[in-house]
Amino acid sequence: MPIAGSLAAWMSPTSPHGGPAALAEIIASGARDAGMSITSRQRRAAGGVDVQIDAVSAANLFGWLERLRQAYGVVPTQLSVVRDQGQLRVRCSFAESAP
Repeated sequence: MPIAGSLAAWMSPTSPHGGPAALAEIIASGARDAGMSITSRQRRAAGGVDVQIDAVSAANLFGWLERLRQAYGVVPTQLSVVRDQGQLRVRCSFAESAP
């Protein structure tokens, strides 16, 4: 499945309540469960979380995003994917939902 075609399924932003700390933990624990290593993770002052992953397979990336969507209703509001030596380099942003 082409990467660009796969992205549309995750671009309907919703996320759980509980603040950026709860959102950051959901994202981090989901990545650990998927065997992925998050290179950097930052909470934004306005709410939400930015994540960078330097090397991940397409299957792991899209599996992780799908599990976040199904289990928590969490989807990226922005997603940038670059192919690099057979792996993907990813930057994504997640927003908190309004109460």
